[in-house]
Amino acid sequence: MKDNKKGSALLWAIVVVMVLEIVIAASMTIAYSYYNRSVEKNIERQAYLSAKSVVTNVTENILNKNSDYIKLIPDGTNSVTTTINDVVNGKHTFPEALGKLKLLTLSVSTKTVDDVEYVFLTISGTVTYASKTCTISADLKRLVTESNKNWTLIKYYEGSKEVQLPYNIQTGKDTYDSIDTIFTYFKNGDKAAMQEEYKKHGISVTDGLTFNNDKLRIYIYQVLMNGSSPKLNMDEFNLPKSLAGSQLYAHVMFGVVDGEPVCFIYATATESGAVSDWKPILVFDPITQHWYFRVNQWGNNDYLSMAQLNSGTPENRRIIYDNLVSSFVEENIADK
Repeated sequence: MKDNKKGSALLWAIVVVMVLEIVIAASMTIAYSYYNRSVEKNIERQAYLSAKSVVTNVTENILNKNSDYIKLIPDGTNSVTTTINDVVNGKHTFPEALGKLKLLTLSVSTKTVDDVEYVFLTISGTVTYASKTCTISADLKRLVTESNKNWTLIKYYEGSKEVQLPYNIQTGKDTYDSIDTIFTYFKNGDKAAMQEEYKKHGISVTDGLTFNNDKLRIYIYQVLMNGSSPKLNMDEFNLPKSLAGSQLYAHVMFGVVDGEPVCFIYATATESGAVSDWKPILVFDPITQHWYFRVNQWGNNDYLSMAQLNSGTPENRRIIYDNLVSSFVEENIADK
């Protein structure tokens, strides 16, 4: 009996060891599989970030009117493409990418949208990192009549999927895009088209008040924004202490300076869009797609009233406009 028990114990020990070996082998296989997947995902992510970095750099330099990058835009307006491999003529340095810039293309074409003729620019960057290749693109546009320096960013995308922008930047962009048609009416002085828009939505207006900002606000607030001014995500801002703490909402204002129509997307602590206050805490630039805060001449953060931009003499309006624009300087980016 004793010998049988010893033999049985030995058999059980062998079985346990075999089971443990199988479990360990299976665990190692699963762990290795997860590791490989993690490495693949990391490579894919690095290729994506590298491509996005290159395209963002080129795009922002064009939006900021950097002449070295403006000259990369192909001449003409009808399906023209410029292709640049690696570093352009040894003069253009792109952000350090973990992968190698495989291809950069800039293509232009013309298209008519709502009877307005635009030039569209597509910037595409392809980066290879290890075994992964990724292409990120950016679309920009300008009026056919505008200079080759006056581009506005439409979107970034990968294939058919739009690259997600931070909520506040997307909100600023959407707000600006939503008023594109009526701002065109404003720029063209097309009162009949604007009055027709008012009429569609039951808003009464006299000829002299067609482009009055209080009337426009009612239309923008009730129709375009469905009765609710866009609420910004305060966690996405990195604001000075003097500006932090308040909940901010996006608003719109039109004005004319030196005969040139201008439009502001700005943020205040007032939610109502019917007749809001005119004191911007932040201003959104649809060209660079950033929110900016203001620093005044004493180095303090505050707001500057826009109430006089539509009143007073042209000289006063120019002073107000210049003070407003120069006070929301590029270094004071509010986005994190």
